[in-house]
Amino acid sequence: MDNRCLVSVITVCFNSERYLERSINSVLCQVYPDIEYIIIDGGSTDNTLNIIKKYENRVTYWITEKDNGIFDAMNKGINIAKGDIVLFLNSDDYIADKYVVEKAINLFKKIKKADFIYGNTKVYDPISDKIWLKKYPSFITKSYLVTNSIGHQATFFKANCFKIAGGYDLSFKIASDREWFLRALYKYKLKPCRVNLAISVFQLGGISNDLAYRKQQIAEVNRINKMYFSYFNILIATFLDLLCSGSMFRKIAAFLLGSKGYDLLKRTKNRFFKCIC
Repeated sequence: MDNRCLVSVITVCFNSERYLERSINSVLCQVYPDIEYIIIDGGSTDNTLNIIKKYENRVTYWITEKDNGIFDAMNKGINIAKGDIVLFLNSDDYIADKYVVEKAINLFKKIKKADFIYGNTKVYDPISDKIWLKKYPSFITKSYLVTNSIGHQATFFKANCFKIAGGYDLSFKIASDREWFLRALYKYKLKPCRVNLAISVFQLGGISNDLAYRKQQIAEVNRINKMYFSYFNILIATFLDLLCSGSMFRKIAAFLLGSKGYDLLKRTKNRFFKCIC
């Protein structure tokens, strides 16, 4: 990776007048100079297009047209992007600070074998006006991905990732990024690396609170798990996730197994898992 590495930041949006300008400004304020900014709009009918036009002299490329959902728009962005590195930034989220892209590029230069790096996400709750740090595990195991995923807004990808593993599967409207990570890691053997960097601020709320959305998300996650794991794997992962993450159950497990036994459980639980992809 040379010193003139181009970074493509892709924002997909639809009727995003409330927070889009904040997202745009978080990209435009980056101290790293070699950024192309791509905005893919799904045919907004509110003030979104006026906001985009306000900044169009500083936006590399933008388009507005109907699409087949967020992941269709993200695939469009991938096909347009010319950068060596890609970051997806949701229209209601924003980059954590003005040095993030610069720090990410420096990390890629140090971690040459990584196909993508993932950091931390700051989670913001607008109702309580509180913010906290969400950290992903140092090693993304198969058992972790049965019940969890990595946020794409916390991940910088080498553009080659999408040439190797392909784009997002449009048969999944909500959980396609989860399926992509499983495909990339276990079918195409892409190499991730966790970095200690807060990459973006993820805002709670919106459609994720909708009951119908949650039901569809659960259905898609179940379908994805069946694609990559056996029923036994899913059952064990769910049970172990309960033991290792729930505070009450964690205390019970530690008490019954002892500290050494509990540590052994955490270290070896991934040995039960084999991807069937």
